[in-house]
Amino acid sequence: MWEPDLSKLRVHDKKKFHQWKNTTEKNNLIKFVSKVGKTLYYIASQHTANVKSTSYKLIKNIIEQNAEQNTTKQISTDHFTPKQNKSKIDIVILEGIPFNLGLDPDFGMSHDHTHKKLTDFKNETDYAVFIATKNNIHYCGIECTNEEIYNYLIEKKISPEDILLVECLKIYKKYSHLGYGQNLFIKEIVEWTIPNTMNQLSTHIEQFQEKYNFLEHFKIRFKKPFIFGKTSTDYVELVGDKFTNKIINTMYRFRDIQCIKNLYHYINKYDNIVYIMCMQHLYMDIDVLKVDYTDIEFMF
Repeated sequence: MWEPDLSKLRVHDKKKFHQWKNTTEKNNLIKFVSKVGKTLYYIASQHTANVKSTSYKLIKNIIEQNAEQNTTKQISTDHFTPKQNKSKIDIVILEGIPFNLGLDPDFGMSHDHTHKKLTDFKNETDYAVFIATKNNIHYCGIECTNEEIYNYLIEKKISPEDILLVECLKIYKKYSHLGYGQNLFIKEIVEWTIPNTMNQLSTHIEQFQEKYNFLEHFKIRFKKPFIFGKTSTDYVELVGDKFTNKIINTMYRFRDIQCIKNLYHYINKYDNIVYIMCMQHLYMDIDVLKVDYTDIEFMF
C-alpha cells in the first residue's frame, strides 16, 4: 500500500514556480513508471477552451493510443506522437470533478458519442470525459469538496463569516481581472456565492445570522469600506499578511494534500493511469511521485 510522502509536497510559490518552469522538469506530459510496472501519464493541462491547444491533443493521443492492449493504431498530431505502450489505460483522473462522486459520474458532461466537432466541448475535463467514455475507460475526479474545505477551516477556528468574506473576495478578484462591472459582481455574490456557501456551511450556520452582508462584514473586519474597482484584490493572494491571505493559504494547502491523497487512492487500485491536472500541480506533486515512480520520461 503506497502512501504519499507529504513532506515532499511543494507549496504554492509563484516565484519558485516560474523559476521551475525554466527547468527540464517543466513538461506538458511526463510518464512515470514504477519498479513494479505501474505507469502514470501526467498531462499538465492549460485550463483552456482552445480546442487547438496542446492539452486537447495530448488527451486524445495518450488515451486513444493506449485504449487497447498492443494496439498498432497511430494517431499523429502537429506536435507529438507518443511512444507505444502495451498496457491499457485503466482510468483517467480529472481536475474539477469531486473525488467523492466515484467512478464515471454523470453530471451533464459530454458522454454523447455522436459528437463530431471539438467545439462541442467546454473545457479539457469535458473533452477528456468524452474521450475516456468513447474508449470504454473509467474516469473519476480528484477534488475534495467545498464542504470538506470549510469543515477543515472551522476546525482551525476560522469563522463562517470570514469564510464567506473570502469567497466573495475571490469572486471580486476574478471579476476585476475579467473586466466585469460592479452590478455583475453584486448579482453574483448575492444570488450565488453567498447562498451557495451558506448552504455548504449549513452545519455551522447557527453560529451567525441567517443573512450575511458582505459590505458590512468587510468594513467591520478591515475598518474601511469596500469600494469596487478601488479595493485591492491582494486580500485573496497567497502572499500577504492579512488574515484573508492566511485563509487562502490554508484552503489551498488542504486541497493540495487531499488531491495527492486521492491520487494515491487510485494509484493503489490501478496500474495504468492518466492524470490531468494543471502545470502548477505538477510542480507541487513531482517530488512526491519521484519517491514511488523511479523511471521518469519527460515526453513533451
